[in-house]
Amino acid sequence: MINRRQWLLGTGMLLGVVAVPEIGHASDNEVQTSSSAASAASKPLPLIEYEPKSMLHVRETSVARSRHPAIDFHTHISVSKKSEKGVELAPGRQYLGTPQELLAVMDRKNLRAMVNLTGGYYAGLAEAVTKYDRAFPGRFYTFTEPCYSRFKEPDYPKIQAEAIGQAYRDGA
Repeated sequence: MINRRQWLLGTGMLLGVVAVPEIGHASDNEVQTSSSAASAASKPLPLIEYEPKSMLHVRETSVARSRHPAIDFHTHISVSKKSEKGVELAPGRQYLGTPQELLAVMDRKNLRAMVNLTGGYYAGLAEAVTKYDRAFPGRFYTFTEPCYSRFKEPDYPKIQAEAIGQAYRDGA
C-alpha cells in the first residue's frame, strides 16, 4: 500500500518525466537517474522519520472535575513484569499506582470507576483483582489479557480458553 507522501512524490516525478520531451530529449543517464529515484520513493518510510504535522486547530478546554460521575473505561493500572517489544510475556504484575493514590485522583476528578485493561493472566490477574477490585468493590474492574508467551504452543486455543475461565473464577 502506498502512502500519501509516496503518491505525491511519484506523481511529481511522473509529471517531471512527462514534461522532459517538451524541453528536449532526455539522455539515458537522466532517465536512469529518474527511475532510480522513483524506486527509492517506493520504499516504505521508516517510522523514525515519520513526523506528521497536526492540521487540527481547536480551542482547548481544561475540565478539572466532571459535572457527573464518570467511568474511565480505558486505563492501564498494571503492566507485566516482563515484556518484549510491547508484548507482555509474564503473569507477574507491576502497578503504576496504589489503590489509595488512584482513589484520591478519582474522587478529585469525579470518576466513579476505572477499568484496568491490562490486568494480566494467571496469578498476576488474581493478584490485581484482589488488590483493586475486591479491596474497593465497584471502583475498579479488571480485564484479563491473553498469555502471549504461550501462543506458539499447538494447543494454545484450549490453553487460552481455560485461562479465560480461570480469570472469570478469579473475579475478572
